This record gives sequence, structure tokens and C-alpha cells, in this order.
Amino acid sequence: MEQALSVFQAAHEYPAERISLDSGLVTVLAALADYHASRGDSRRAIAAYQELPDKVMASKPDPWSDLRDAKKLSNLYRPLIGLYRVVRDGAKADAMEARRLELPTPPCRTLWRHRRSGCPESAT
Repeated sequence: MEQALSVFQAAHEYPAERISLDSGLVTVLAALADYHASRGDSRRAIAAYQELPDKVMASKPDPWSDLRDAKKLSNLYRPLIGLYRVVRDGAKADAMEARRLELPTPPCRTLWRHRRSGCPESAT
């Protein structure tokens, strides 16, 4: 992973203020966070994961126009939510979960909520 990060550093893509959802850098940073989590270092894993959503959002993805972006964002939030729960930080886990649930996801839960047209509860 260090070698992969060095490739992005050499290309002046890391460190970065913004990271595109489609960048391989997202994959490398998520893998680094997962590595820390697998070694039981939840604090370091959280620190690694925390930078991803903010930097990705700075690149202005549009999950309401592109459901692929919504899915990728949701995939960034899930491990962070779990890590917050591991360290018993329920407030941050709940806030991140709320953020994730605002993304459009099949079949219609948040998309309908966003458009205020209603989605049958049984469909969520």
C-alpha cells in the first residue's frame, strides 16, 4: 500500500484536497484503512477513512444524477459507520448513517424522500 501511495505522490495526486470517486486513490486509501482495522487499530483506521468522504465530496460527485456515485459514496460510509460503532462513538456513527441514508438507493427509499413523493414503507 505504501508503494501504491508513492505512485500517487509521484504523480502529485496525493496528498489531495479533492479525490474523485473514480480515482484509484480512493481504493488505496480505503485499503489502507481496512488494513489498520484488520490489525485492531480502529483509531488509525477511522483517521484514514474520515478523510475520504470529505475529499470525495469536494470533487462534487452527483449521486442524484448518477446512481453509481450514490453507490460508491454509500460504500465509503459503511466501513466508517462500523468503525465508529467499534469505538463506541454512536453519535458519529448515527450522523454518518443518516448521511448515507440520504443517498438515493434502490428501490426508492431516499430518492422518493428527496423528491417528496413518498415511497411505500414495505419497499424500503
